Amino acid sequence: MGFKIYPPIKINILDEIISDIQNDLVSEFLFWSPIEHYFPGDGDFNDSGKSFNELLKLINEKNVNFFALFGSPSEQSFYDKDRRNNIKILGWPTSLLHYTEHYIKNNESSNDFDKLFVCLNNRSHTHRSKLIDSLFKNGLFEFGKISWRQVDRILNSHVFEYWKETKLEIEGDNDDFYFDSKCFLNLVSESISERLFISEKTFKPILGKQAFLCYGFMNQNKHLKNYGFELYEEIFDYEFDSYPLIGDRISGIIKNLNNLKKHDFKDLYSLVKEKIEHNKNNAISILKNDEYISSEMYNIFYKHKDVFFQFRNKNKDIMMDIIIDSIIKKNRS
Repeated sequence: MGFKIYPPIKINILDEIISDIQNDLVSEFLFWSPIEHYFPGDGDFNDSGKSFNELLKLINEKNVNFFALFGSPSEQSFYDKDRRNNIKILGWPTSLLHYTEHYIKNNESSNDFDKLFVCLNNRSHTHRSKLIDSLFKNGLFEFGKISWRQVDRILNSHVFEYWKETKLEIEGDNDDFYFDSKCFLNLVSESISERLFISEKTFKPILGKQAFLCYGFMNQNKHLKNYGFELYEEIFDYEFDSYPLIGDRISGIIKNLNNLKKHDFKDLYSLVKEKIEHNKNNAISILKNDEYISSEMYNIFYKHKDVFFQFRNKNKDIMMDIIIDSIIKKNRS
């Protein structure tokens, strides 16, 4: 028996893993998902969790080590129930910083602004719908550029009370790395609100030297300080960030935007310019020497180095390139 890496790109990936374990082909394996926050469908995958539950039972019976790497912090209590099932969750919370840097164009914000904020939304998740509805209710559409690229009732359970839902497009916003330098701040509507996850949506304004305010999980903004980033207390009141109820966090964001809309955007930029520069430089430092890759990943890599190189050569996986280079560079220093 050996070690294998499974990327979640196949619909039937669990069937493959289960088959390999049943045939005693693996004694430990890595579920490789560095740009996602958790298992597909929160572990339900495509069959309401039946296959995942079968897998959990099997790894315990066979005493197989199940490692799963995600682009999110590994210390979250959300994962505790899985640790009792021979699963070891590995976190790489800065993975999307590398991913963003790889794809983003050389765009940076200026101090020539025509709108207070930009708020980009691809999938119409429930938490995003609540935010957009509240922005419209409070007359803030005119102060920002807002995209709403999908109307999806499967992902969204919110019934709009104030805004009549329709697709909203911003010229040029045709991919995940669109950057609008004419807006003073980026109102980041993160991918999820149920747990902490820092996606390209947050790292994009950091790399583009744009002020930002994040909307996602509780303490979404304050958690960034754990990685050396600074918050813009000069212009934002972050008290809302710690509120457990999402409606209260939205109200805090609305209050912040209402306070800022009355000011000259160039003056606001001057207040936070040094921190914007710091955050860009901090991001560059992480890209050069990432201290936030799970230490367990180093052990797994050096234990199964040949498998990692084979996986990289076969799959042409950008994130595998990045983590291998980062681990090797760190080991040499």
